[in-house]
Amino acid sequence: MATLVLVIGINPATLHLFIPAMPAIQTAFAIETATVQWALSLALAATAPATLLWGPVSDAVGRRRTLMIASLLIAAGSLAAATASSFGALLIGRVVQACGAAAGPVLAASIVFDIHGDRRAGPALARILVGMIVATMTAPFVGGLLTDTVGWRSTFLVTLTLATLLFVLTWRVLPETHRPADRTSLRPAPLWSAWYRLLRHPVYLGHALMVACSMAIMYAFMAAAPHVMVHLMGRSASEFGIRLIGVGLGFLAGNLVAARWTTRVGSTPMILIGSTLSLAACGGLTIALMGGALTPWTIFGPAIVAAFACGLSMPNAEAVALSASPEASGTASSLTSGLVLLIAALTSQAVGWTLNESPRPLGIAMTIAAALALAAFVGGTIASAQQTQPDQQRERGNADQDTVEAIHQAAMPGQEAAEVLHVRRPLEGRRQQVAGDARHAHPEGRDSRHRE
Repeated sequence: MATLVLVIGINPATLHLFIPAMPAIQTAFAIETATVQWALSLALAATAPATLLWGPVSDAVGRRRTLMIASLLIAAGSLAAATASSFGALLIGRVVQACGAAAGPVLAASIVFDIHGDRRAGPALARILVGMIVATMTAPFVGGLLTDTVGWRSTFLVTLTLATLLFVLTWRVLPETHRPADRTSLRPAPLWSAWYRLLRHPVYLGHALMVACSMAIMYAFMAAAPHVMVHLMGRSASEFGIRLIGVGLGFLAGNLVAARWTTRVGSTPMILIGSTLSLAACGGLTIALMGGALTPWTIFGPAIVAAFACGLSMPNAEAVALSASPEASGTASSLTSGLVLLIAALTSQAVGWTLNESPRPLGIAMTIAAALALAAFVGGTIASAQQTQPDQQRERGNADQDTVEAIHQAAMPGQEAAEVLHVRRPLEGRRQQVAGDARHAHPEGRDSRHRE
């Protein structure tokens, strides 16, 4: 269990340890704010395709071997970033590190399903998800504290240590959970075909984009807030890390409320409440910043509310997206993760290009992402309604046709009715009931024909 907690927690650890160090890295290499953002956005962009590939690779070669390869990539990238003498070298290290860390959540879920099966995987996965939540909440504080006391390079030394520990535990403790008989080949054609079908499905695309744009709210905040706190407000990196814990707690609270109330309220109302609340929170932040109100609570208060709102809407939107293609839910899940990371990378870099001596780009970027999330949800809901309406019309048409067939059948002699039944498709339970009612409705006509 401890190994699986480390597997799923190493991905957020590599990200959130680094974010508080971004202002110090900018100062160390004498680069612009937009330039240092590449260390975040390029790593996220590299994580997106890596997330899509680690699952099929582990299906082909096994979980244990794949996890050892990923651990070596994290270690190599962390060492390269920690010893980088130029920002370009640091970028290469960050990309390699992120590609390896992308395997963590994918392999953790796969290993849990291998061990526990479908029925018991949920509770087991919920237990190890604690590792991801703890890493998300504590890593910014640790990263900020290390940056202020030891220096930004120490954050990469911590991830190097974690990757080395993960490699040793995988090698010495973790057994192979994916049987050789269940392994598959790495053929790209079926995978491309499945992705293409999903991207053409309007219900999936609308709700998957809603999830991605909601996560973009958080990445816009993480890309801009360190600059605002450290450079514009003169606060320390460790203070930023401590306050960022509140944002993580807000997201966790939203998830807990969604888990409790979705069965009572329904997925669509929860998504609507969450997306509307996040837009209101981000809009309020933008108005406050445009009015000159620049305090830590002005920034983090709306961010906590927005994170809570995203916790309400994102799990439900992802569930609706996966339900659009239940026979390929695994592929749909990995594609959604890829979309999330791709849009997060684009958002982070776009925010970096707009940062200046004003804090307003922080609020504007978050508000745009929240508006796009709400628009994607509305589009997905409309598409779902339009898709449901023809199905209902077809069902009503089939019911009318069944009634006519049943009445005709009741009015025919036995031999002729048998011939018709032979060429027509068999009636289902509802059709047989309607036909039976029609026969009872015309007993005289049937009896007179038999007497003749």
